[in-house]
Amino acid sequence: MFLGEYLKIIIRLYGQLQIDYNTREIVVEVNENNLTVKKLLDIINEKHLPGILEKIFGRNTRATHVLLHNGTAVKDLEEKISDEDVIAILPPAVGGRCE
Repeated sequence: MFLGEYLKIIIRLYGQLQIDYNTREIVVEVNENNLTVKKLLDIINEKHLPGILEKIFGRNTRATHVLLHNGTAVKDLEEKISDEDVIAILPPAVGGRCE
C-alpha cells in the first residue's frame, strides 16, 4: 500500500447488532499499513460503531461473537486485512428447546 491509499473494508453485522446499529453493512476506508482485525475493530469502535467492542467481547478477552474474515473464522486478532476484505460479526449461536 502506498502513502495516501485507502483500504476499503466491508463490515457486515448480524442479529442484535443490526438492530443496535440500524444497519446491516458499513464500508470503512482506512489509511493504515499492516491493518489487523484488532486494529480494524478499534477503528470502527472509535469512529463508526461506538460500543461495538463491548458488545463483541463484553468483559472477556475472548470474543462472545463469531468473527469471520472473508468467510473464515478469525482465530487470531492479529490476522492481516487487505483491500476489499469482508469482516462479518455474528451473534453467538443459541440452541435448545423451548417449552
